Amino acid sequence: VTVNSTRGNWEQEIINPNVADWLKMSVPLGALADFTVGLVGVRGASYTGDIAIDDTMFVDCAPSGYPTPPKLLNVSSDIVLTDTDHEFRLDCLMSGNLAPTITWLHKGLPIAFDSRRMLLLNGSLWVNHVGSYDSGTYMCVGINQVSSVNATIQVSFFRLGDPIF
Repeated sequence: VTVNSTRGNWEQEIINPNVADWLKMSVPLGALADFTVGLVGVRGASYTGDIAIDDTMFVDCAPSGYPTPPKLLNVSSDIVLTDTDHEFRLDCLMSGNLAPTITWLHKGLPIAFDSRRMLLLNGSLWVNHVGSYDSGTYMCVGINQVSSVNATIQVSFFRLGDPIF
């Protein structure tokens, strides 16, 4: 396989064509213009049969510096709180170029941050003085110029000694 780019040719030689190995190849194109990708299979005169090039993918093809959609990296699992819990933290870590703005909803309404409910620098939500009013569905939303992404986390609250159904 030979790939021509603005940085010259890139070649990968297949040593044993009789073994079907998966090959992962990365090509630094280095161009901010349209380009053509050509895949060529060459067979020797003594080879009988077909040649197939399949399962070709282009992954992370945006040039560096271009905006990309927000991507969820880590989200807290659903949690169960009791009346002995004093605080909890919900993680919703995201990336993207441009960095997404993260907002939180509780029961479908935007959270007003104060000394009891705080947005941490990494986008996580920290809640102290926990009570039954903190139960319900939380949603973190990440938005940038390209797109948005969201995740939900269920928080349940039980008083110790109450029956669980």
